[in-house]
Amino acid sequence: MNNQDKTKEELIKELQTLKQAHDALKVSFEENISERRLMEAALSESESKYRLLAQNSSDVIWTLDNYYRFTYISPSIYQLRGLTSEEAMRESIQDTMPPHSLEVVNKIIVESKELEQKKMYPPVHIEIEQYHKDGHLIWVDITLRVMLDDKGEKIGYVAASRNITERKMAEKALQESEENFRTLVDQAKVVISIVGDVQCSKYLYVNEEWSRVQGYSKEEAQNLRPLDLIAPDLRPQILDYAAKRMNGGSVPNNYELKIITKSGEIKYLDFSPTIITFQNQKAILTTSIDLTERKKAEETLRESEAKLRESNAQKDKFFSIIAHDLINPFNSIMGFSEVLLNRINEKDYNGIDEYARMIGQSSKQAMDLLKNLLEWSRAQTGRLQFKPENFDLVDLIGQYMMLFDLIACQKSITIHKVLPPEIMVFADQQMIGTVLRNLISNAIKFTPKGGDIIISAEKRADEILVSVSDNGVGIAPERLEKLFHIDESDTTPGTNNENGTGLGLILCKEFVKNHGGKLWVESENGKGSTFYFALSSSTEPLK
Repeated sequence: MNNQDKTKEELIKELQTLKQAHDALKVSFEENISERRLMEAALSESESKYRLLAQNSSDVIWTLDNYYRFTYISPSIYQLRGLTSEEAMRESIQDTMPPHSLEVVNKIIVESKELEQKKMYPPVHIEIEQYHKDGHLIWVDITLRVMLDDKGEKIGYVAASRNITERKMAEKALQESEENFRTLVDQAKVVISIVGDVQCSKYLYVNEEWSRVQGYSKEEAQNLRPLDLIAPDLRPQILDYAAKRMNGGSVPNNYELKIITKSGEIKYLDFSPTIITFQNQKAILTTSIDLTERKKAEETLRESEAKLRESNAQKDKFFSIIAHDLINPFNSIMGFSEVLLNRINEKDYNGIDEYARMIGQSSKQAMDLLKNLLEWSRAQTGRLQFKPENFDLVDLIGQYMMLFDLIACQKSITIHKVLPPEIMVFADQQMIGTVLRNLISNAIKFTPKGGDIIISAEKRADEILVSVSDNGVGIAPERLEKLFHIDESDTTPGTNNENGTGLGLILCKEFVKNHGGKLWVESENGKGSTFYFALSSSTEPLK
């Protein structure tokens, strides 16, 4: 149908429809224009507010394009770096900072690009140094974010910079102070440690002196339990003190502590703990002084005093022997010799054999004493050399039994031997002979007429055991401890009133000790005694 075929009414209706469409388009266009103008006004207002905010902010606000070129820098750059915005805009990023700061920035740029490829835009926070206009360096805190358009595409960066130089200087001063304090603590000749809890289960800090005394490194200390380094017998007390101290109880301010070092050595500390706050927790600070050397010095002094007392006792004993015990037998010899001479001159021969026997006994006593004195004095002055050799101990015992046969017969004493055919031993023959001589002589001295003495020897797995037993007078319990001490030893007369000094047993013990052996006695008062000595069973030179 063409327009000519349309009726008038249809044309009018069509024109009305077109007019309505035109009016609607006009309204829509006007609304769009109005909305765009509002948006532009709002954007302009927003930009004005943002620029006003940026211009009046104490922080420096700046923007970069995608090529890291400055597109805006707020006027507060002057307070930060002494530059106007125009001066700062003419710089590149590289111009604003020293190489070490630029290295940090370049690293961050590389990391940011990797994230941007994944459409990830986290804010970046860095602290670097920048140049001031006058050339000195300032510390700045920078927060940088990516700017995106309405389509989500990156169009640059916006950042804020803040001067943190004073904070950094304060941090540096604090760090230097802490380092100086730590150096001072580490160099102090005081053992310092910080223990973390009442159970003493963890070290929070130890200094160099602690490492020197304990033998552990600082790194090793982190895996140690402090309580395990304390001597076991003191641990319950230390835990009790720690618990009371943490709860404000009353405990000693300092006390002596015994510790176990890495090498197993025992050391002594003058220990002073106190409660502090460390790493936001309650802890025990301990300061200690190593007393080990002082303890050793005190022990050395005690040993020196003991040796001095022993030396004085030896001197007193020596003079006592010279003044009394050695003179007595010679007085007897001189007296009996004079009586014997007078009887012979008077041709009175009755009883002279008894006088001769007494002279012989006194001579024997004096000879034994002189031998012991000579050997003892040589041992004390270091002139008696230790000369071990291989020899048959059974043969040596036999030789000394023969020497004492006559004396034993005079008292009707029987000497029994319980010996194997041979026992080879590596020892100083002269010293062992002196030991046998004294033990056999004493057994005869304290055994009554008609008594028995048993000499035995046996070879065991790792030692040779020799014993001399008698059924004589025995030794009272209170005298057993004094037998081998020169400053306390005393003697009792033999069964025939034979005299002695006690020096022989002391000499025996010293000679057996020279061989690394031991000498001891078992005795019951009135029932006899058994003296034992043990030597190594080795027939090779002692190492």
